[in-house]
Amino acid sequence: MNDELNLYPCEESIEDDIAKERIIKSIGDFIDKLILLEKELGRKVAQEFLDSKSLDFANISDNDAIDSVANKIANFLDLPNKIHVNIDDLSFDTGGSIRPTSDYNVTINLNKNSLKMKDAVLGVLAHELTHQYLFNHGIDLRHKSILDNELLTDIAAIYLGLGNLILNAHRNEKTVYKNKQEVTYKMEIGYVKTFYLGFVYKTICSMRNIPENVYNAQLSSQSKIYITQAMNHNEFSPYLKQNFFDANNTTKTLMDIKEVIYSIQVLLSDIDKNLKADEIRSAKEIEPFLVKTHRMLFKYFEYITNFSLDDTPNRCLKFLYSMKAYQTLEEMLVCLGTAYNSAKSYLNYLTDIHINLNTALVSSSESNMCKVVCRKDGTIFPQITGKSLFVVKCPNCGYQFVASTDNTLNHDKVKNFMFLYNEHFVHTESTNKIVEDQGFIEPIFSFLKSHTYLSLALIFLTIGIIVLIISHVYFSLIFFALGLVFIIIDVFNLAEL
Repeated sequence: MNDELNLYPCEESIEDDIAKERIIKSIGDFIDKLILLEKELGRKVAQEFLDSKSLDFANISDNDAIDSVANKIANFLDLPNKIHVNIDDLSFDTGGSIRPTSDYNVTINLNKNSLKMKDAVLGVLAHELTHQYLFNHGIDLRHKSILDNELLTDIAAIYLGLGNLILNAHRNEKTVYKNKQEVTYKMEIGYVKTFYLGFVYKTICSMRNIPENVYNAQLSSQSKIYITQAMNHNEFSPYLKQNFFDANNTTKTLMDIKEVIYSIQVLLSDIDKNLKADEIRSAKEIEPFLVKTHRMLFKYFEYITNFSLDDTPNRCLKFLYSMKAYQTLEEMLVCLGTAYNSAKSYLNYLTDIHINLNTALVSSSESNMCKVVCRKDGTIFPQITGKSLFVVKCPNCGYQFVASTDNTLNHDKVKNFMFLYNEHFVHTESTNKIVEDQGFIEPIFSFLKSHTYLSLALIFLTIGIIVLIISHVYFSLIFFALGLVFIIIDVFNLAEL
């Protein structure tokens, strides 16, 4: 099976319109891939980057020179293979291909279209040789999708120290003159989108404590933009600015995950003991909702139960595990947000029925025993009636959940999801930081641009002052009055907002 690298014209915008939930899950998938690589290769991989200056070749079309460069990259990766590059007419959207093998001699097929740009050649070679590296070390995702395999390869190339080659090759543009006409070639190489490239590169540098002046040294100006974009992106920024070496931050994250699970379970418990208010709708709609939501919670319950850093001596692995916990919290807050709102809606509906019928919130029982249901697997087991919130562990599936058998609603103990999300994942820059980044003038102009009437008022007041100085006081009063009018209008606009 050949592993191919896509090569196609770069026409899409850098800003991808992707749903928040999809981005968060993709971040989790990328972290999982980095964890896989660190677990399998952490002790075998050099921490430095390949010096791309050593890969310079005078003639990009010289096959021998390309062979030499390919073997220098292979030597950096400690590959025992001899590399030969075959320049060929591959399909338009294929930059290169390789058939990983245990043989000494390995051939890379390089699309001759890649020869238009040096960075494109280096990026293709880095990607294809990473395929061979993963093959040599027994990391094979061919049972996964082709895309998953290729994404791992791009991430692994950055992880192995070829990040400068991968980022510099991602988007390229070159203008040449043909027949006295200007012709511009544009190429995009690889499978990882720009934000994710910046995210992966910066994450690897952070977990290895590589300073900015080092990891930026051999990046093109465009590659540096990828990192800046990731650092400023609403979804990526919190991960890249968090200190995942700090055990206290990780402890707080784990506590918040437990709190989210507990909060939703309290809501579900209130719903569960009021299902008889509308038995028809409960059977058709509400009970299936309870089952689905508890099964979602069980996934996160298992994660938090099995999480431990105590047996992880690898510092980089601890960093990644902590980052994964942080991503799990965000995924929970976003993905369970709909379940949270639905649970509140169902609970309000059921309690309104009780209020309208003037009945007890929980049906009373002549017995002092009642049944509690594990909605994860349907196990039913007895409990004493009249108990306030308590934790139950299902004897069959091991799921641990909150229940209550009294006639009290406990949803007021639930923590607001939006508060938790804003606390962790919405970061506002301080005024000092804005001034440091933008200076004093730009924020002032931005403010005036958003306050049209105030801007007009300042103009009239300025004219009034000038008229007062060079002309007559009565004429200046006209401009001062106009300025005052626009200030009042601006104040009333703010009041309406």
